[in-house]
Amino acid sequence: MDEKEIMPVPFEQALSIEETDIQTALVSYKYLAGQKEIDAIQKLFLLYYEGKLVSQDYKEALYWLKVGANLDDEVCLFHLGYFYQNGIAVSVNERRALDYFTRCAALPKGTGYADLFLATYFFEEERNFDQFIFYLKKAIKKGNKDAYVYKAIVEERLAAQLKEKEELLKIAIDAEIQARIEEEKTAYKARLADSWKAVNEIFRQKVLTNKVHFYRGPEIYFWRGKRR
Repeated sequence: MDEKEIMPVPFEQALSIEETDIQTALVSYKYLAGQKEIDAIQKLFLLYYEGKLVSQDYKEALYWLKVGANLDDEVCLFHLGYFYQNGIAVSVNERRALDYFTRCAALPKGTGYADLFLATYFFEEERNFDQFIFYLKKAIKKGNKDAYVYKAIVEERLAAQLKEKEELLKIAIDAEIQARIEEEKTAYKARLADSWKAVNEIFRQKVLTNKVHFYRGPEIYFWRGKRR
């Protein structure tokens, strides 16, 4: 039967008959999509993306995603970002993917998955910790349960990183302190040598004038309270 001869039916009815009469269901979904019915637009995307009841067609799926994105639909915006991120029916374009994820996350309500994606994006490569916190908070505020799981994972990883950094810092501090100690020891030895040189010169002069017998004092070196 020609599609023009098929009368569209309401969304719920089309949903109930799609497995037995996909042609009528498609006509109905497309008609409703033309009326800006979001459920119908999402359904068309899903049908062509999965390719179960119709031939799989990523370009057609992309078309319906763009229709939904123009209506600021969360599902369509998120999946458009996913398409550009993974190069499905388009060339990989991280910038455009991020634009769609950001638009999706900017919606006042929703599942919070775009927010969670952006949080992971900013955290995993240490791109921007402030942005990571911002989007993770938004995901949690929107009630995304996976955001709580990711938060726990991040906390565990940060704790491990902090411990590692503390150990590295301790090593660095110990190395710096030891270097300064060696510098002070060297400087002290130099000062001590100069002092004994001066003292010996005094004794030498006194010996020359026969006031005292020459006496060379011991080389005394103090360090950490010990006398060598």
